[in-house]
Amino acid sequence: MSSICLKQFEYDDHMDAQMVGLCNAINTLPGLSTSESCCGHGRERVRVFFQNRYYALPPVGLFILARCVDRRYWQYGNLWDIQVTMADVWDGHFLPVHYVLESHRKGRIAYAQADDLVENIRYHLNHKAFMQEYRLDEFVEIMGGVSHEQRFHQTGRFSFGGGRRREADTVLV
Repeated sequence: MSSICLKQFEYDDHMDAQMVGLCNAINTLPGLSTSESCCGHGRERVRVFFQNRYYALPPVGLFILARCVDRRYWQYGNLWDIQVTMADVWDGHFLPVHYVLESHRKGRIAYAQADDLVENIRYHLNHKAFMQEYRLDEFVEIMGGVSHEQRFHQTGRFSFGGGRRREADTVLV
């Protein structure tokens, strides 16, 4: 099995540097797209807001992220939550269901845990038995996510921390 690399995205100037790795990891997951993030600046919890882009298909990316945050599969799983929220306005692209990944800790401890979560996501994406047991490889290619078999080129739009949207040109290597 080939190794899956996390995609690298370009973000606007308002992106907290501590959040780049985690946002790259979430944006790499099939169907998931981050919309905002905040490192908490040492005073608040780390937060990443995201959506499932493909609501007509199984939420494969959400399943993988939930697995990676679960306390049974991650040492800090009891210190992070994924919450479901509902927006009042539909933008015409995604259903107004949003998710928030949030730490219980703040500052350097939360940043270190976020980095560890990135490694856990990478581990799961490259875990052959996990990917095959749930037949995730079958959905990955369909949903425009990472793929063991091919390289691809994708353009995406992301906005963070109230900053302007910026086209990101990404290539999986």
